[in-house]
Amino acid sequence: MPAHPKAAANISPRRTALTGPLALAVVGAGCNGEPTRLAGERCGALPYFTVAPVAPADVDLIVVAGGLGAPGHTLPTAHSGFMLAGEGVPVVSPGLIQITTVRRVTYLSSPTRQGERDYAVFFSSCEDVEGWLGHLTALAPGIPDNASGSGCQAYSTSDETVESCTLDVSGFTLAGGDPLGTGGLSAERGDRAS
Repeated sequence: MPAHPKAAANISPRRTALTGPLALAVVGAGCNGEPTRLAGERCGALPYFTVAPVAPADVDLIVVAGGLGAPGHTLPTAHSGFMLAGEGVPVVSPGLIQITTVRRVTYLSSPTRQGERDYAVFFSSCEDVEGWLGHLTALAPGIPDNASGSGCQAYSTSDETVESCTLDVSGFTLAGGDPLGTGGLSAERGDRAS
């Protein structure tokens, strides 16, 4: 049985009921225009997200929160995500967001992704709604990627050694549908969702 491409999008806002599988339902049902609130402002009425981060046709399956996937996930996951059907899948902003942090991860030692790099974009939509989209294989032009390597730390999991570099970003705002980057890896490279 072929492995699935790497998960490319995880949404995990705080203090809301919006998580991965529900995100598609809320996004699909809530397209009544772009909200005007920004990070740090009080949250208004739903919907907070008005655009699916990936086209529904590009979603192969949805990983539920609490899933296991040894050896990388030997404890239940705290997030859900989308397994994508191919490589280079466009990932867009799910609504009006301010990017707060960009994390770059380089797999220094790995049985399936040695030398590969991916990104996570952390954002805020309003005072009580934060989220992140992870395992992006490339960032859209203009999004800072911490190329200088500052704020880095290395750690090891059961089968990988990883370098994670974090860059705090302020005032970088995107509207719903603006490009964030791409996601998805070839099925030949492994079924490694984090």
